[in-house]
Amino acid sequence: MTQLIIGILAIIVALLIIKKVVGCVARAVVIVILIAVLAILYATHANAQLFKPKQKPQESYTVTQDGKIKKRALFEKKPKAEKVIDPKYLAGACPEVNGKIQWQKAIEVPGKSADEIYNIAEAFAKGYCSERGGNGYNPKTDVSKIAIADKEKHQVVARVQEVLTFENKFLSLDQAKFNYQLVFDCYDGRCLVTMNNLNYVYEEERENGAGQFPAEDLIADNTAINKNGDGFQKGGSQKFRTKTIDAKDALFNRIEEAMK
Repeated sequence: MTQLIIGILAIIVALLIIKKVVGCVARAVVIVILIAVLAILYATHANAQLFKPKQKPQESYTVTQDGKIKKRALFEKKPKAEKVIDPKYLAGACPEVNGKIQWQKAIEVPGKSADEIYNIAEAFAKGYCSERGGNGYNPKTDVSKIAIADKEKHQVVARVQEVLTFENKFLSLDQAKFNYQLVFDCYDGRCLVTMNNLNYVYEEERENGAGQFPAEDLIADNTAINKNGDGFQKGGSQKFRTKTIDAKDALFNRIEEAMK
């Protein structure tokens, strides 16, 4: 290829020179000779490419479990990497009490009395309900509200509704309303937080309340997890289970931070 380029450049230079130096006849003869040289160079280059040995495709190998090297076929597909599921979503992640899903977390609050912990719990519940469309006290108008605030028994109970967003793309919004009960039982140096009575409102346009689902129908182990306990069953339960567990973890972490 380099020789061909050099030849073309040499011809251009020669044409420029003879244009000024020689006569018409001599110029024509030189042009014919230069064209012939150019044709020879092109033919030589073409033949060199034609008979150039082809490179073999690079072979790839895999190592088997017993340490042997195995040649892989040219068009063999590489095995797809298995998707690793966080164990926190798998079997046992949604415990049941009397057939109902329930989470509990005991938060140690050393140095604080039951009264002090109750005050923290009540303030947290009021603020948390307010963030979710309620002022925390009006049972008629609030979607999220405090149902019980018993300072004598050191107990706060709130009914909460929040939104789980599964997908939010252009012209595609997939959400569900998530309802649950949140209970604070306060003791000296300790607060027991319980999350139970879970249900969802999904695709509300369904008739006769068909869009309301108890959590047990969607996220319980027997409805969401496969027989081996290491993956999800086919269907739409995975998104409800993972988003619900994430919401529970985030809530318990916030409560623990508030108790410090």
